[in-house]
Amino acid sequence: LPHCGSAVWCDLSAVIQRRKRGLADPSAAFRRPRGASVMASWGSCDFHELRDLNERIKAAASEQEMDAFYTGLLNEMMNGLVDDVKYRTPVDRGHLRRNWFITKAKRSGKHYRAEIYNNIEYAPYVENGHRQEVGRYVPAIGKRLVNGFVEGRHMLREGLFDLQKAAPDFIKTKSEEFLSRMMEGK
Repeated sequence: LPHCGSAVWCDLSAVIQRRKRGLADPSAAFRRPRGASVMASWGSCDFHELRDLNERIKAAASEQEMDAFYTGLLNEMMNGLVDDVKYRTPVDRGHLRRNWFITKAKRSGKHYRAEIYNNIEYAPYVENGHRQEVGRYVPAIGKRLVNGFVEGRHMLREGLFDLQKAAPDFIKTKSEEFLSRMMEGK
């Protein structure tokens, strides 16, 4: 991770649509059970209720409202991420912890993007670990170095893993709240 920064983005609309359909994996919609054949089923289906619901949703939520919802959702997720990463960051004098920042969510085509970064020059070494010269005397700690490699603390990586685990439930809850507000006309 260069400079301990990582672009974190998500196509929230695709995630929400997959969650509504119960698909965790985007390719799951195209899979068939082994041995299953594609045949026309008997009977007919009328999907006019779904079409009506879709039209009501489109009428209730304008593009500006949807954009505000997605950017607000991503901003909330990023605020939680930066809080988690700051909590995980080791503290000597607090300089590294104080310098975690996020950008506001922005729309870029069909995607929404926000970034988390830390501009401190030693942040990548704390995140990923680093080599050191064994036996070298370090006056700041008053000792000689004994290990050839210092393991990284992985505060950003672990924070991102936690965000990925929590995101589906968070998005589902927020999208259900948004849809209920739209259906009630609030």
